[in-house]
This record gives sequence, C-alpha cells and structure tokens, in this order.
Amino acid sequence: MINVTVQKLSTNSIDFGERLLIDSGNNVAEQYAEIVRMEFQDLKCKEHPDANQHILITAVKGTVPTVEKNFCCNDFKDSIRFEFKN
Repeated sequence: MINVTVQKLSTNSIDFGERLLIDSGNNVAEQYAEIVRMEFQDLKCKEHPDANQHILITAVKGTVPTVEKNFCCNDFKDSIRFEFKN
C-alpha cells in the first residue's frame, strides 16, 4: 500500500495576495494528492509487498506541486508514473 501525504505551505503571511497564492497552492496539492491516492494507494511491490511506500506531495506557491517518491526499490519506483501539469 502506498501512503500519500501533503506538505502544505504556511499561511502566516499578512499580505492578502500572498495568502491567496498560498491557499491556492495548498488546495492544488490536496486535489492532486487525492487523485494519486485513488489511482495508486492499493498498489504493492511484487518483490517487497510489506514494504512501507510513500509519496510526498509538496505544495508550491503559484505552480504545480513537487513530488517525492520514497519506495522500496527502483523497479517499483519506476513503475509508478504520473505527471502534474499547469
């Protein structure tokens, strides 16, 4: 099973425009994470079925989130492919 988490941006900014960009980035990251969860959460590595698999989606202000895959092996990592587009 693949665990998908989101790292959100801090919304401590006083500037209204800045907060809107941050909130937007956080919302996009959450939406993308939900799509990734639905698509990949039940997949398991054939070689390491009990391994702890993790995808970290990090919110980015003004653009698509970044993705970090932490998997048991490169074969499994390479089998999980997706791309976020603007």
